[in-house]
Amino acid sequence: MNRAAKRSTLFANASDYLLFERTMESALAHHSMRILAYCLMPTHFHLLLWPENDGDVSRFIKWVTATHAKRWNVIHGSVGAGAVYQSRFRCVWVADEEHMLRAWRYIERNPLSADLVVRAEDWRWCSLWRRMRGPHPHPLCEGPVTLPDDWVEVLNAMTAPSASSRQRSLGSDPRTSTGVRPQD
Repeated sequence: MNRAAKRSTLFANASDYLLFERTMESALAHHSMRILAYCLMPTHFHLLLWPENDGDVSRFIKWVTATHAKRWNVIHGSVGAGAVYQSRFRCVWVADEEHMLRAWRYIERNPLSADLVVRAEDWRWCSLWRRMRGPHPHPLCEGPVTLPDDWVEVLNAMTAPSASSRQRSLGSDPRTSTGVRPQD
């Protein structure tokens, strides 16, 4: 994740959001990356990425944020006026399937948690919206876990389902995990 510098607004209108989505899609032509989920919020963004190699996350995010910052500054007439992002991106490594589902839920539920929408699927600038009704093809890939059939309801629920109910809905043995290895 990363956020705007000076506690400012990063995405003020549809054009700002589209600029970031297009920049993220362009990055895929330059750097190999599997995008599982994302959410663009007025002051920040979240990405859930599944890298293939060590260093992929850093290279991908560096390209996205540097390119986006240049484009954002040109469009907003603020070239030379300072940083667009507050700092280097923040990265949290996913330890196992349960952690991945919690991160995925956090990301796609973010606009609902911030009271920007009544239901999570109504936020246009999110992977959930994109998977459900966005332009196809989209840049999202299937992850190493299958989302439950009731994923939209899971996102809209006030509390997250228990680990045992998630495991049953995923059809996997709760004693095993993918053990996604930290990279970068």
